[in-house]
Amino acid sequence: MKYPKGLTHIVLIITIALIAGLMVGAAWYFEQNKGEETSVVNVNTASANTNVNTNSTMDEEQQTYSYATAYHAFSFDLPKSWTVSESNVHAEERQGLVIASDSESDPGAAYLTVSFYNNPRSLDEWVAEHTEELIRSHEDIIAGESDYTDARRHVVVGEMKGLFKHAHCYVQGDGVVYEAYFFSELENWERYKEIFNRACSTFQVSSELIDTSDWLTYENEEYGYSFSYPGDWSLDEVEDTETRISCPIGACSWSLMVIKTDQSVEDFIASYGSNESEDMRQFNQILSQEDIIINGRTGVRLEGSTTLGIHDAYIFFPTMDGSIRLQYHLVNSIDDIGPVIVNTFNILE
Repeated sequence: MKYPKGLTHIVLIITIALIAGLMVGAAWYFEQNKGEETSVVNVNTASANTNVNTNSTMDEEQQTYSYATAYHAFSFDLPKSWTVSESNVHAEERQGLVIASDSESDPGAAYLTVSFYNNPRSLDEWVAEHTEELIRSHEDIIAGESDYTDARRHVVVGEMKGLFKHAHCYVQGDGVVYEAYFFSELENWERYKEIFNRACSTFQVSSELIDTSDWLTYENEEYGYSFSYPGDWSLDEVEDTETRISCPIGACSWSLMVIKTDQSVEDFIASYGSNESEDMRQFNQILSQEDIIINGRTGVRLEGSTTLGIHDAYIFFPTMDGSIRLQYHLVNSIDDIGPVIVNTFNILE
């Protein structure tokens, strides 16, 4: 369903508030299952394999929450009393990833969500557009509410009709813009303001979490692309048109294939699973399709499920005579490394 742009945040608020209320019932369970140092919430869905890990920081009252899938990886700090789970809230171009709430407060009193947007523009342009959207939603923009605004991070705080504070922390990285959005009733804002500020200031994307200084770079001059990968991973040019990298045996089962093909994304979708028998072909499905931008290049990302129940991701970048396709399994064990490798892919000029 399409909503006027000015109503998008209102729709999100209502939807997320309902989810936040449902989370409170689970808060006791999460609290009872916390270890002294680490608590892990595992969420496995057909569309993504997600681990949300909570690891204690030097501050005894805070924990660092780490989120990783084959598409996204980031971390941020929140108090130990907050519970975190996966979110699938979707409104217009926003795609929800995480929702967190205070287990010690009333349902919906305050919560934080993390969403992402594919970002074809600069962060300043993106923030300007979203600020105008907030103003159209009858929000007053509050200047000077946070100090965490720089070249890759921007904060916008709005107040709606003397009732609520909405704080938005936009962070650019890994080819997208992440938004850490914080909602609080106005009377509780001073209590929660520092929680938002800390979450925003500690928010890191996967490319910042992993040291890539000793990674190797592969360039294929014939087909005009390059990517980087860890030095202890293996690289094989399987065929003239296919290159594969794999992590060390025993470390994980993840690999990335880069294939030069004469297939367009439309041809690939039409032929998906065509090598199977007619009886088995029905179990091969393309589950999702979305545009993606990596290093300034627009492509199309598909997620497919095979007869054996294996979930694969496919990213197509069009060329003059077909496309270049990235292909990899969606698995839990890659942690943060998979998204970083994929986001190093570059089409050479």
